[in-house]
Amino acid sequence: MLASLKSNHDGGAPARCWIGTALLLPLGWAACGLPAGDARSPERETLVAELDEEQITLREFEAYLAPEPDSGQVPPRRSRFRDFVVEKMLLRQARLDGISVADEELEQQMGNLQIEAGDSRFSERLRRFLTFQKLLKLKVRDQVEVTSSDIREFYGSNGEQFRVGDSGRVLEILADGRARAQEIRGMLEPGNVRQFQEVARLHSEGLTAETGGVLGTFERGQLPGEFEKVILSLEPGEISDVFRSRHGYHLFMVEEWIPRHHKRLYRVQEGIFSTLIAQQESTAVDSYIEGLLAGASLRIYDRELDFRESDDHVSATN
Repeated sequence: MLASLKSNHDGGAPARCWIGTALLLPLGWAACGLPAGDARSPERETLVAELDEEQITLREFEAYLAPEPDSGQVPPRRSRFRDFVVEKMLLRQARLDGISVADEELEQQMGNLQIEAGDSRFSERLRRFLTFQKLLKLKVRDQVEVTSSDIREFYGSNGEQFRVGDSGRVLEILADGRARAQEIRGMLEPGNVRQFQEVARLHSEGLTAETGGVLGTFERGQLPGEFEKVILSLEPGEISDVFRSRHGYHLFMVEEWIPRHHKRLYRVQEGIFSTLIAQQESTAVDSYIEGLLAGASLRIYDRELDFRESDDHVSATN
């Protein structure tokens, strides 16, 4: 769910940044609503930690661990306790900085997610998530900057990532029956791509009819074997014989074969920019959170929850 919550950003020059939702994954969207209370018995009021003199009880933490209805799973307790503490610190810092999410903002995001109003539990978690987003954007925006030089360096150092194998741009026409497909084939002139696309728009029964039969550009191995065998045998502009599949009766044309090559920088620079921004944001957010933890007065009384110790050390001392 978290990955579908797209953060808004300013766009514009590469020096701008935004906090993508992927950066908040370590905070655990499933637990993004700190519990308001629990009706469990008083004997569960066991003190497990103190954060700057704020007491944290076992009941409060276990309520936080409650799994999502769809997941049925509870993440590891130690890592979730760290998330729990971090979220408390972020919310406290947001209050100190006067950061909040107005009802109008919340309603807009609920609408974007196509969530009906009235789910108070979800809306409160979403409000907290958006609060984290605002806070982290404020705290790390001056630490994130991607330059043209950075983009060129990434492009040069990751050549294989931008290598494209031999590929072909494929057109298709789909008919319901063999006789109809043969009839359409008789209308076509080999090598006439424009005519093939026009006939596809008028007569194809396939989903690609609206785009003039453009199936896409494919490398070897990207198409189902039965299709690839037919398509790879075609010369540019050649029209295939009628080919039957479970979808119907096909006619294919390869508009062009494109030799293996590297994608040009101007075609991939936007994706590189997004990748570098995400990397820098992740590093900056991690650093900010580690700074919050280092500056806090945190006492953890339950060693099974103490994320500052290694698992091996705790197991050895138990």
